Amino acid sequence: MTQRCVMLLSILLMGSVTNAYLQRFAGHLRRLCLRQNAISSLDPEVFRQLQKLEDLDLYDNKLKTIDEALDGLPSMTTLDLSFNLLRSIPDALAHLPTLQTVYFVQNRISKITGLERSVSLTSLELGGNRIRGIEGLDALVNLEELWLGKNKLVKLENLGKLKKLRILSLQSNRITKIENLEQLENLEELIEGLEHNTKLKTLDVGTNFIPAIENISHLTSLEELWLNNNKIPDLNALEPQLKHLGSLETVYLEGNPCQQSEGCKLQAEDYAASSTSKAD
Repeated sequence: MTQRCVMLLSILLMGSVTNAYLQRFAGHLRRLCLRQNAISSLDPEVFRQLQKLEDLDLYDNKLKTIDEALDGLPSMTTLDLSFNLLRSIPDALAHLPTLQTVYFVQNRISKITGLERSVSLTSLELGGNRIRGIEGLDALVNLEELWLGKNKLVKLENLGKLKKLRILSLQSNRITKIENLEQLENLEELIEGLEHNTKLKTLDVGTNFIPAIENISHLTSLEELWLNNNKIPDLNALEPQLKHLGSLETVYLEGNPCQQSEGCKLQAEDYAASSTSKAD
């Protein structure tokens, strides 16, 4: 088998990594997909041989921990542990010095820990967990994307060190106020203060508990505003914030009290001459 043939290896294992005999490909293997195999443990002896592995996909298995199985993989850049049974971020990340992207979607993680040495991370996906506070991120100075949707967050905090952050996802939490984002000057998409976020094009705070929008009238690059499924009672408070936003194209208000009382169609001339604002 040539080197080209083993760049991507997708295997049906039904529970055991050992059965795959991965040592056959150790000299060339770059990407390994082990999705949906009911894997409950990883054998360190197997993975220790995969020194050139860059991308490991363990999506939708039965892993509660990875222990030391992935220690010492010097080329790993992408790791997907989504839809497993993890209760915490594995300590093993500290032993993956080149890791850039990691997915922990839909696990049982309740606290952000274990990232002190993950300086190389550029994208961290923690959506669909049980996280109640934003913490433990100070070391991630190269992080560009942070996905925290569908958790139990009530407050925006401890994000000031993430100077390179471009995308912040916070939808479907319990947040009531947009705050503490002043130092995120490179933020382009808030998927969920904002005096310094003038590059922002998309603001998504859908499915929270927000009763009113304030401090966004200076966001002159804003194109989309997602406010669906919040607690906004009427449209009167929106006009002062939106009327000067010449780039604004769309406003989504579905699922707010104002939809019942006033409808959900907003006309462009009510806010900015070049906007086409609406709520679907």
